[in-house]
Amino acid sequence: MIDYLILAEKPSAAKKMAVAFGSYQGTYAHKNFRIVASHGQLITFCEPNDHNMLKDPQLQLMTRYSSWNLEDLPWDPHDFTWKQQLITGSRKVLDQIKAATSGIEALIIATDDDP
Repeated sequence: MIDYLILAEKPSAAKKMAVAFGSYQGTYAHKNFRIVASHGQLITFCEPNDHNMLKDPQLQLMTRYSSWNLEDLPWDPHDFTWKQQLITGSRKVLDQIKAATSGIEALIIATDDDP
C-alpha cells in the first residue's frame, strides 16, 4: 500500500525527486511513497478563443480584455464561461495519475526549482 503519492509537475522534476529519495518508490519516515509525474498543464479553457468569453458578436469584451488597460480592470468574472477541457494528449497522463491515487493516504503536489 502506498501512503503518500508525490505528484511532480513534470518528468524531469520526478527524476530529481527520485534521486533525492533514492528511488521512485520506497519508504521514508515509516511511510510508503511513490513518485509520479505529470507533464505540465493537463487542462485548459475551452475555445472559441483564449479568453473564453460568453457570446460577444461585436468582440467588445475580447477587445477590452485583450488590451490590459488599467481602466478595464478589474475584469468581471461573469463575462467568462470558465469551461475547461483536456489538452490534447493529456488523457493518458491524467488517467495514470488517477489510477495511482487509488487507496493513498495523501497526495503531495510537488514542484522543483528551475533556475
